[in-house]
Amino acid sequence: MATASSNSNISLPALGRGERRKWSFISLFFSFFYFIPLFVNEPIPNTQHLFASFALYVIFVAFYLWSVFSNGKGVVLPITGLLLACIGGTLLNFGGLFLFGFATFLIGYHANAWARIVSITVVLGAMVLSVMHFDSFDFRYLIPSTFSCLALFAFGLLERKEAYIDMHKQHAAAELAQVSAIAERERIGRDLHDLVGHTLSTIALKAELAEKLLQHNRIDEAKTQLAELSAVSRDVLSDVRKAVSGMKKLSLKNELQTLAKLLENANIDVSLTTNKLTNTELPVSIELQMAFIAKEAVTNILRHSQATKAYIEAFIDNNLMTMRIGDNGAGSNTDTYKAGNGITGMQERLDMINGTLRIKQSDGMHIEVSAAIPFA
Repeated sequence: MATASSNSNISLPALGRGERRKWSFISLFFSFFYFIPLFVNEPIPNTQHLFASFALYVIFVAFYLWSVFSNGKGVVLPITGLLLACIGGTLLNFGGLFLFGFATFLIGYHANAWARIVSITVVLGAMVLSVMHFDSFDFRYLIPSTFSCLALFAFGLLERKEAYIDMHKQHAAAELAQVSAIAERERIGRDLHDLVGHTLSTIALKAELAEKLLQHNRIDEAKTQLAELSAVSRDVLSDVRKAVSGMKKLSLKNELQTLAKLLENANIDVSLTTNKLTNTELPVSIELQMAFIAKEAVTNILRHSQATKAYIEAFIDNNLMTMRIGDNGAGSNTDTYKAGNGITGMQERLDMINGTLRIKQSDGMHIEVSAAIPFA
C-alpha cells in the first residue's frame, strides 16, 4: 500500500520519449479506421462533410502528439482536447468511435486510481451520447470500438506499471552508486588514518629531536634527523597519493557522463559539454566537491523537475572552474526547493573550497545550478 501511495505522486515519463516513442507514432496507423465509414456507408458524404471530417482528424492528431510529449499535470489539457476531437469526429461519422481508444490508453497510463474511474466512465458515456444524434445505432462500430477502448485502457495500465518498475530500477541504481561512493570514502578515510596517524607522530618526534640537537650545536646529528624527517615525509606523501588513487580515478568528467546517462534513462534529453576538461588536472578537493554537487543537482532533476530536457556543462576559463546544470521542468515550489537540504549541502561543500552558488528560476518551473570554483 505504501508503494502504491508513493507511486501516485511520481510523474511518469512522456510516452513520446525513450523506448516508448516508436510505438506512440506507429499506433497512429490504426486511427485511419476513422475514415472507413465515410466511404463504406451509403450515401457517400459530400465534399463539405469530408473536409470537416479531415479537419477534425488533423485536430485529433495534434492533440494526440501533444499528449504523448506531455507528462504529469501537463497531460490534462491535451487529453481533454483529444477527447473533444473524438466526440466531434463521431458526430460526423461512426468512425470517430475508434479514436476514443487513444484517449483511454493515455488515461490508463497517466491517470491515478480515482481519476481513471471517472475518466473511463466519461469516455464510455461520451461514446454513447455521440452516436445518439444518428437516426439509429450502428452496433458494427459501437460494440467493437467499446471493446477496443477497454483493451487499450488495460494496456495503458500495464505500460504504467512497467514505467514505474523502470523508474524504481533507475533510482535504485543511483542510490547504489551513492552508497558505493560513501563506502569508498570510508575506506580511504581508514587508510589515511592508519598511514598518517603513526607517521605524523614520527615526524613530530624527529623535528623535536633535531631542534634539541641544534640547541646543543650537534649539527651533524641534527642534519641526520632532518634528512630522515624529509624521507619520512616523502614516504607518507606517496602513501597518501596511493590511498586516494581510487577516488582520483573517478574523475569529474566520468562522473558527469554517468549522471547524464541516468537522465537519459529517465527519458530526459541531455546536452553534456565537458570537452574543456579532457586534458585538465583538477585539484582533488575541487574535483570531489564538484562531483557531489553534480550528483545532488541531477537527483533534484530526477525527483522533482518533471523535465523533458536538461543540460550539464563543465569548463575552465582563466583558472576558474565552472559547472552548470539545468532543466526545463516544472520543479517544486521555489521556496521549498531553495530551503531544501540538497541546496544547503551544495553550499556547504562550496564553502570548503571557497566556491560560489547561483540559482536561477524562470516561469517558476526552471532550475539552473551554477558553481564557479577558483583554483591554482
